[in-house]
Amino acid sequence: MTNQRGDGSAGAAAPRPEGPRIRRKRANAEREYARLRRQLLVRVYPRRLLSVYDNLQRVLFVHIPKCGGTSLRGNLVSDLRCLPVPANRGFVVEQCVTFMRRSAEGGTPQRKLLESFTDMDTQGYSVPGYLRTLGAFHALWRPTRTTLLGHQPARTLKRYFRPQRDLLLSVVRDPIDVLRSMVNYRVFHTLLNAHREDSRFLLKSMRMSEQHFRKLASDDPRQLTRALLTEVDFSLAGYLAMDKRTDCDTVWQGLRQHQVILCHIDEQQAMLEQVFGIKLSGQFLNTSDERDGLAATFAGALQDDWLLEHVDKDSVALYQRLSDKGVLGFWRQGGNLSDYRALL
Repeated sequence: MTNQRGDGSAGAAAPRPEGPRIRRKRANAEREYARLRRQLLVRVYPRRLLSVYDNLQRVLFVHIPKCGGTSLRGNLVSDLRCLPVPANRGFVVEQCVTFMRRSAEGGTPQRKLLESFTDMDTQGYSVPGYLRTLGAFHALWRPTRTTLLGHQPARTLKRYFRPQRDLLLSVVRDPIDVLRSMVNYRVFHTLLNAHREDSRFLLKSMRMSEQHFRKLASDDPRQLTRALLTEVDFSLAGYLAMDKRTDCDTVWQGLRQHQVILCHIDEQQAMLEQVFGIKLSGQFLNTSDERDGLAATFAGALQDDWLLEHVDKDSVALYQRLSDKGVLGFWRQGGNLSDYRALL
């Protein structure tokens, strides 16, 4: 029998009735939601919401784009049961709700409790729906940690970091691989649905029609790559810098000073298990690089030398420093947190 927290629709056990314990949890969830409404007035600002749960340890994740961070977010909320705070509105709020629902196995009274608080909101995953689910999540699990979800650089997260109490962590990969994944991701989703909000924004910023985009993907992938990367402002060093300075020495000094826990994208599960001492469910897998059809043809044609000119030298130097210091691959080899800190 697996321990996957799916939707409970296939092969699930018969629904269990809501017993006294769950009824007490429901009452506690209602009270927690009412408390949040009074304190937040349905406005979810990160600093304000974090202050409501000031007693919880903050696990602050520097989510660098295309570094497998979505799966790590899911692990933090659903497996480690960190109380999630959205860094901004929109999709991140929806993601917080989805991860909280998945913190209980499908078909269980706990899952039904979480879902019932979300489903009370007829507009889907809006802020009130998020706060209701947060109240239920808090009542069920009594979390000891909280985490901030969103693409936030280290210099932004630093303002929420309390030394000796909180953790800063991030996942990295070779800057070339980040750009490759970014380009492939944008091509895949634009070909799949050009009417998606981010696809429409991309085509508008590139001043390109869907038909022309598709033609370039087929006939001139190098030109499409160049056009896409002119719209990308990415820097690994920039995401990990504690201020506006992105030279390797300054960024490295900031990582050391704040004891930032880093790992390569291929070892993020090992890192979480070593740092937090639990076995993860494995329900969150990184699937952003899966594609077929024209998107797969484009991905096969994409070459490193098309990307190199768009990689900043600070990121290259920082990634090499992480490799030279033994940070990359450390968790895959069974390292522990105290030994990791000795590397910095």
